[in-house]
Amino acid sequence: MLIVDDDNMNIEVIKAMLDSLNVISDTALSGNAALSLIELRLEAVYRGEAPMYKLILLDYSMPE
Repeated sequence: MLIVDDDNMNIEVIKAMLDSLNVISDTALSGNAALSLIELRLEAVYRGEAPMYKLILLDYSMPE
């Protein structure tokens, strides 16, 4: 799972909730950072090292 929000507090709260459910998640503070993480994940998927994100929680209103 990928969490994308420009408010670090929102990320911390969501990540804590997911951690309590044993859900592994990555985080990004901007859309550009999220795209970079997705590109890295795609490379890992092609190498057979990781699954693709099944869900992305995205703040729809960010500065970038």
